[in-house]
Amino acid sequence: MTSMPKRNISDNALGDDPLIHGPFQLATVAGLHGFILDWLVYTPDKPLTDHKSISETLSLQSGEWRYFHVVNDYAINLDLLPDCCSSSVYAASFVWSDSKQDVIVEVGAYDGFRLWLNGRLIADLRDNEECRFGDNIFKVTVNEGSNMLILEMDKLKRKLYSVRLYGLDGEPLKGVCVSVSGEDMCAPVPPRLNPELPLENNCYSPFQYFNRVMSCEPVMRFRGNSKDDWLDWRRRFKSKLLSLLGDFPERCPLKPKVLERVDLDVYIREKVIFQSEPDVWVPAYILIPKNIVGRGRAILCIHGHGRGKDDVVGLDHGDPAAASHIKKYNYDYAVQYTLKGYITISPDLRNFGERVDPEYARSTGKIDPCITNFYRAMSFGGSLVTLNVWDLIRTLDYLSSRSEVDPERIGCMGLSNGGRMTMYLAAIDDRVRVAVLSSIINSFKERLLPNAWGCGGQYVPGLLKYGDVHEICSLIAPRPLLFELGIYDPICPAVYANDIYRQVRRVYRAAGAEDKLDIEIFHGDHRFNGMKALSWFDRWL
Repeated sequence: MTSMPKRNISDNALGDDPLIHGPFQLATVAGLHGFILDWLVYTPDKPLTDHKSISETLSLQSGEWRYFHVVNDYAINLDLLPDCCSSSVYAASFVWSDSKQDVIVEVGAYDGFRLWLNGRLIADLRDNEECRFGDNIFKVTVNEGSNMLILEMDKLKRKLYSVRLYGLDGEPLKGVCVSVSGEDMCAPVPPRLNPELPLENNCYSPFQYFNRVMSCEPVMRFRGNSKDDWLDWRRRFKSKLLSLLGDFPERCPLKPKVLERVDLDVYIREKVIFQSEPDVWVPAYILIPKNIVGRGRAILCIHGHGRGKDDVVGLDHGDPAAASHIKKYNYDYAVQYTLKGYITISPDLRNFGERVDPEYARSTGKIDPCITNFYRAMSFGGSLVTLNVWDLIRTLDYLSSRSEVDPERIGCMGLSNGGRMTMYLAAIDDRVRVAVLSSIINSFKERLLPNAWGCGGQYVPGLLKYGDVHEICSLIAPRPLLFELGIYDPICPAVYANDIYRQVRRVYRAAGAEDKLDIEIFHGDHRFNGMKALSWFDRWL
């Protein structure tokens, strides 16, 4: 194989070096294989009408076709491309195969697109109101040698697109690579796992080792189809998850106390505390609609990162910055559900609100309490997840004890870290009848990538050997589960939703409950949306 020219291209940046051709391997990251990361992109002044006009501009090697290398989200982000007058943007990549073979092309998109392979129109979905992520799957035949793949994307709406190639059996392809040149190629170059390191230095990279480990599927991934398969898998994986969580704290009397009661016209807000374990007290707000008759439906509303329970109940204490924070994330979902007639309860998780460590409060952000307390809990054979989930179990105990609450009609939801805690709680406690996970449909493997951010309050030691988010969410079946995710979410990139949702849907289908699983992709970023979530509990609780 001839040596390839060196390249130095920043993440998600346009490069002008005409010597960059490839070949490049299909990317396998965090268990998702087959991503095309290397493209030529074209932003014309007006849309091109057909494949012929597109391929003609490409064959002319027009300077307007420019190299684009995707790193951060494994999706083409149209916001990073030059502005253009056209409503369409075009991306081309040349797929090289050592033999003629049938493959799957999967397009991650939420709006219309067109796709061609070797001049043949594979898909024309330009008129679709919404292209559901993960459902754009096409069987095609690639020829031996070079195959031209062209994708037309809509620049005026949602702006993330990804393309994956894999075998009919779902496994990675062999003998296939890509380039941004139609010239014949030899075998692909080895993947550059860390673009900041020279290729020859990657043998010393810990990430290369862990990436290889992460490419293996968890040993307890569900592969069945029948209800009996599901029941057997659920029993075994739930048992494994509980063993990984370790011992929960000692159960003790709740000894609840009402510290404050405020009349807010249409509902009452109480501040309460209760014991989750001996001498460990959980502060919470409970909101009770005034028009409730008999025992009502209740929702446990869990906060994400921020100011704890105050955000969820809309308390800004006259601070403009806090008010802006609540508005930005649409954070007061406990109030929103209460105004719809639900009793809601919102506790502080450990490390947040009134339960933040004094050392962290004094450190002005120099100490990450989630990481610090994860280390502490792990040193004693548990995890911060274990402690917080226990507090939430005890919150359900307290909520069920309230005379206003029907204990058979309790749901749970949360944003970001609150969604993660909802996932864990609903997976192990069947008292959660309905769940909504907002802005958190991403995998733990993805959190281990370079430059990815992870919270120590979400990890369970040893989990990835046996399962991931896919498996934990699947334990919620057959109870109703809704995911919501913003297409521009920078913390939980939408590109990962496909793999997780597909696997969870397989479990729900086996359980005979596919109608109780749904996902809403909304036009926004990392926030609670609520368009479907607010009615999800009305439907199922």
